[in-house]
Amino acid sequence: MASLKLVGGLAVAALVGLAAAPQAQATSYLTGTFLVSAYQGYGGGSSGSAGVQADTSNPLITSSDLVSTFTYTGAVNFNDPAGGTDTIAGFITTGGGAVTNLTGSNAYNNNTLSSGNFSATTVFVITGSVAAGVAGQITHDDGASIYQGGSQVFSQQSPTVAETANYNLNTGTFELVYVEANGLPAVLQMTGNGVVTFVPEPATIATFGIGLLGLAGMGVGAARRRA
Repeated sequence: MASLKLVGGLAVAALVGLAAAPQAQATSYLTGTFLVSAYQGYGGGSSGSAGVQADTSNPLITSSDLVSTFTYTGAVNFNDPAGGTDTIAGFITTGGGAVTNLTGSNAYNNNTLSSGNFSATTVFVITGSVAAGVAGQITHDDGASIYQGGSQVFSQQSPTVAETANYNLNTGTFELVYVEANGLPAVLQMTGNGVVTFVPEPATIATFGIGLLGLAGMGVGAARRRA
């Protein structure tokens, strides 16, 4: 009987210990609705080329290089590993969200996302708005920059292996420029408890017009390529 009591006591102690152990917290990714414009072209052949820099002066951010636009609703938790599907669709699908209002579906589904030697390159311009300030971390491979209020508020624009840094967003509209160059993997993840919305108001268009103005130019560029 004594041995049974000892075993029983040990079992209870083990259960208590499990209950008291701290539970791992699930990562909270920035979630909401985003307008996404995807530009593609030749990156320039080196890590220092202008075409692979994640900033608004990237020469690929033009109407003639705009290949697809869409609305993405979900988490900023994209991770397309080496050996994954090397397309825009393959990358976006890893986020687990929904894509609507898609234009340029052929490029979205079939064009190469990026290739080695900084050749084929994709530049994403991702626009959203937050009703309150958000702080978190951004992990990216390759470069990323964030603009808000006409200023660059986060900048790690050059190609890199995946790296993580802190970011802060104030209330209002923001624009994230993310570049995928030099082949997979492709990583873009943002933690934070904010909820992102996108409403294309006139003031938004005037201040954060890269993605939106590209929509107008996309039809013109397509017509020129068919001519």
